[in-house]
Amino acid sequence: AWALCETYLEQFTWWFRPIKREELIDEILMPIYKSIADPNKVAYHRKDDQESGRCPHLLATLFMVLAVGALVDLTLPACSGEAEKYYRLGRAALSLRSIFDSPEIESVQAVGLMAGYHSLCSSRYTLESAWSLSALASKLAQSVCRLTVTDRGECD
Repeated sequence: AWALCETYLEQFTWWFRPIKREELIDEILMPIYKSIADPNKVAYHRKDDQESGRCPHLLATLFMVLAVGALVDLTLPACSGEAEKYYRLGRAALSLRSIFDSPEIESVQAVGLMAGYHSLCSSRYTLESAWSLSALASKLAQSVCRLTVTDRGECD
């Protein structure tokens, strides 16, 4: 996972970077892997004040990073089976909770990374699907911003 994250950061983020390096490592990768290592820890959220439980869209974001990392890994074949496996796991994790009812930044990041995956893996997916996913990510980002404005009075 660490190697694929590094490959993602080196080979993909010059084109599209919905996640900063520190955020990927400190707020996504490490909390998820720590929860796996500690059977008593049942939550992985970015913020400690979140309700107990797991955030499936955070997991989806990690799987999409791994999928894109495998996709841009020059030692693997184009659109490799490994990339597709992580992509499908990401899609499955994204489907565990509605992205429309209460969108979060993790939802936007996962859908945006899906768009990047579709754009780069053109032998399996179309550019039209990449554009559709990009539009959906943009709309979700607007919804997240509106929720932030409503809650705090400003958009971060």
